[in-house]
Amino acid sequence: MKINDLPWLVERSRGLARILSLVALVIVAPQSLIGAEQAVGVLLYEQASASQFHYNIDLKNSGTTNVGTLWYSWVLGEDFLGVRPTNPVAPPGWTAQVTNLGANDGFAVQWINNSGPLPPGQTLSGFGFDITATPTVLTGSSPFFSGVPISTTFIYGGAPFSDAGFELNINPTAHPWQNPFAPLDVNNDGMISPADVLLEISALVSSGIRTLGVPTVGETLPRFADTNGDGLLSPADLLAVISQLDGHSAVVPSFEMAAHAAAVAIVPEPSSARSLLLGSAILATVFWRRRMFFAWCC
Repeated sequence: MKINDLPWLVERSRGLARILSLVALVIVAPQSLIGAEQAVGVLLYEQASASQFHYNIDLKNSGTTNVGTLWYSWVLGEDFLGVRPTNPVAPPGWTAQVTNLGANDGFAVQWINNSGPLPPGQTLSGFGFDITATPTVLTGSSPFFSGVPISTTFIYGGAPFSDAGFELNINPTAHPWQNPFAPLDVNNDGMISPADVLLEISALVSSGIRTLGVPTVGETLPRFADTNGDGLLSPADLLAVISQLDGHSAVVPSFEMAAHAAAVAIVPEPSSARSLLLGSAILATVFWRRRMFFAWCC
């Protein structure tokens, strides 16, 4: 053994100690401490520069207990990212840090709750970090541990190692312009409402029908404008939201005027193409209103 190998052995010993401590916990812990966590997550992304991406995890607690720790690209004793993430950020009440076990290990990002954990059935975003790795790279295997997906992730009900935990995979989204857990919630406020319709109309009037590429930091287009996930901004995205709202007549009377006012405020003198889009949007709204009227009266 060489002197230069000592730091690596020390780090590996720490990893082994963690594994042994967890095994002991599982063997001796009462049933109430054995984790019942479950979750699903997706990695949203924006391009911050030519060589840098900003990532954000949306995590949905699909289990029956709280989630108090999220540890992305990690299992006990191993971290899987090929390069060190920077600028880790956390939702309110959580803290974030980058983890690494030495030169022969990769990197991971750990978030721990300090005030109020994520309860069952709820979704939380704001687990963020920057890294030079592209979304394609993050869907692959770790350069440090052959065959192990970079996306490998652990959650715990409380602090790290507080229970047996739950392993899942969090990959970059295939639809970066679509809300991952509520596709029709354009403004991501937890509701599908006329506000989402107005955002779609504004996006169509200001940008027109177009292909949606990789999102960029500072983009003015609504982050979740692609409601049908086809990679295009088009009237189909607007109609998808309208169809969902169909039947809620309480919001109809003022809706048409609000839609027109919002569109005119954004583009005082629209081009002929954008005028056509605006006309299509208003026609769709009128059709929606008449459909509900006939359904009510007939």
